[in-house]
Amino acid sequence: MKLLATYLFLFSCKLCALVNVENSGERVEEVTLDISAPDPLYVETLKRAFYLINAHFYVAKDATRISSIVDKEQILWKAANGLSCDHVVLIRYPEGNGCHPGHQGVTGLLLVYTGSHENVRMPLYFARNGGAWTETKEEEFYDKFHQMVLQKTVFESIEIDIEKRETCDKYFVTNTSNFPFLVYAPNVGYRISKIFNGITIWEAKGEDERCLYVSLYPRDEPKLAYLIVSSWRGEENIYLHKINYGWARINEDEYMDNLKGTGFDESKFDNKQVLDLENVNSDVVRLKKLKFGDTLVCLHVPLLGFLLEKVVDGQNVLWETSGNEYCIYVNKEYNNDSPRTLFLIVSDNEGNRRLLYFKRNNEKWEATDEDEYFSLHNVNKNVSYTHQGNGKIVMSSFKNKQGLRIATYASRVENAKGDFVLAHGLSSLFMFTFCRKYYEWNCKTFGTPLSPYLGEPFIGRGLQKGSNVEKYGHLFEHAKLEGMDAFEAFPKYKYNNCFVEFLNGLGYNVYGYDLQSHGLSESVSEFRCSMDDFKDYVYDVLQFVSIVKRGKFDDPSETFDERSLYENIPTDKKIFLLGNSMSGNIVMQAVQEFYKNAEKGTKFVDGLVSFSTMIDIYPMSDIEERRKFRERIRRCARDVPTDDYSDYVISNFGQSFSAFAGFNDPLGYNKKPSYKVVELLFNACEGLVEDDNMANYPRDLPTLLLHSKGDLVCGIGGLVDMVDKYKDKTFKLIQLEGKSHGLTIPKSLSTISVYVSEWLDNYT
Repeated sequence: MKLLATYLFLFSCKLCALVNVENSGERVEEVTLDISAPDPLYVETLKRAFYLINAHFYVAKDATRISSIVDKEQILWKAANGLSCDHVVLIRYPEGNGCHPGHQGVTGLLLVYTGSHENVRMPLYFARNGGAWTETKEEEFYDKFHQMVLQKTVFESIEIDIEKRETCDKYFVTNTSNFPFLVYAPNVGYRISKIFNGITIWEAKGEDERCLYVSLYPRDEPKLAYLIVSSWRGEENIYLHKINYGWARINEDEYMDNLKGTGFDESKFDNKQVLDLENVNSDVVRLKKLKFGDTLVCLHVPLLGFLLEKVVDGQNVLWETSGNEYCIYVNKEYNNDSPRTLFLIVSDNEGNRRLLYFKRNNEKWEATDEDEYFSLHNVNKNVSYTHQGNGKIVMSSFKNKQGLRIATYASRVENAKGDFVLAHGLSSLFMFTFCRKYYEWNCKTFGTPLSPYLGEPFIGRGLQKGSNVEKYGHLFEHAKLEGMDAFEAFPKYKYNNCFVEFLNGLGYNVYGYDLQSHGLSESVSEFRCSMDDFKDYVYDVLQFVSIVKRGKFDDPSETFDERSLYENIPTDKKIFLLGNSMSGNIVMQAVQEFYKNAEKGTKFVDGLVSFSTMIDIYPMSDIEERRKFRERIRRCARDVPTDDYSDYVISNFGQSFSAFAGFNDPLGYNKKPSYKVVELLFNACEGLVEDDNMANYPRDLPTLLLHSKGDLVCGIGGLVDMVDKYKDKTFKLIQLEGKSHGLTIPKSLSTISVYVSEWLDNYT
């Protein structure tokens, strides 16, 4: 009977296919969306991936309206009371993780955005437990999605041997003589699944359970342990004590009594400290130094268990607690060895956080705001700005050669002197590479790198919590992104003092896109950060440049037409192509491909800029070692193409607040690439500089190459060899000091801006 009722319901929907909408005379076909098999005649499917979790957005096509939603026999929603369906989002449980009790049997999530005639949007939330869908509340929906995110963002589950007491890339340790506890916490992306010292102290019961923090007492020979454990049920305090040859659970009161009985005197314990930036105590604060061209960044984080109640820089007092706040992070920056800017993050016992910004003025620190703080990184007296952007980046898209929808971006200025087309690198996306992280939003929403902020080292009073609705809600709010401001759709980023604003200020329209299988662009397979053929990236560049030159950016109906790729398209302004990292290789191959196929005299672009060009990606310099390494990559790509490339070193996302904000980008890719991808990258590096291909690179095409001498991601050696070998090309190579690979980030702008602006002055 249930099945018959469903069929009758679906049939009734088809009977009333053509209706008048609000007496407007427009005829709209009402359809039923079956999420198990959406009908492409009536419903458009948009595929996105957030935190590597596939989400399908379903939107009614023109002259069509979704009047009901079903999953095979189960009816989920039907239009009533003046409500209509704007779009539907289906999130399937991530493949490879299975379905286990840790997720309460949840195998999928469904979000239905409904709206009224008054444009009031009312989302409905569903979760599927086993085979049936049930309606749920907003908070519960996003808590379940959060558990999916936690599963997909784990690099590795690790076991802690408490005999190993040094901080490493995978976890942090406090083990100092001036602190009576031995403390551990995982680094970003790592899950503690077990703690032991010959015998098991604690072990996770399921894949969803993880230890966020463990404090052991006494430090030298622990007899007591306090843990904060997270699972789908939330956070839990666990207290343990050692009995003979094992560890047993006790309650909080017993734990406190045992602490006293073991020699701990709370009245004499004081973990409150002062941080002097001119004289950092390594027994209290972890100091990390990073170099970005002319900029030196010094990062200060209190060791687990310590509380910073005051921050000074010699005689200058920067901040002091009023009683319930503590400093949890300090970022001090130098430019050419002189202090320039500083910001610190403070948090209270409830985990509420705020940022404080400072600038250096006459040997003293003065308070400032976020915009001025970042503007000081962008200052170069030798750069003149003639234009001002409107602070927006408009979104659009096109369908590429493989039928994939590629997300595109544009930030335009009035009376532009030229156009720039930007392409980002592997594992990245347009906004991450060319815009600026919005520190205030990221800090409020996601916090800082260390998971727990603890008011005390033995009783947790305030985990770094944030609303999961605020973290993830905006991801599903909009199905059609064309015409939207990217900063409205994705508030993680800002326009002010970013690379896009820099080019706008010089007078250039900026266009960019997310590479296929990156960002908001679709993938040719189930894998992100992947490709079937490196040449596919090259065709996407050729197509997008053609779209920009033909003034078709705002038309999402653009599809692949090979004839238009090599046409001589007249433009009223110059156009430049810029590639970063892997895309430095892609855009140079695009030039080669264009002039290989275009008729003589046809122009592609007026100039090319490449940062940190991917030509040399060997992790060693010895010739024989390189030969053996290359053969191993070929063999693995042939035998285990989808396996992770084992030699790839995952970034340390816990070393800085900026890195942590990048880790939490829902559209980024933070894991290891596959052997197939690495093999294709090596082929691309080798193919770019082959004589037959370089013969198609015009001698007179102005080409600016910027590269750090110590770049550890893409070595500079291959680029130097290319420039030396092909002296007939119009190459200009600028070799920068330092190891920085990311030359488009705000910290690098003051260094690179003068080279880019001077080069453009010669060719515009």
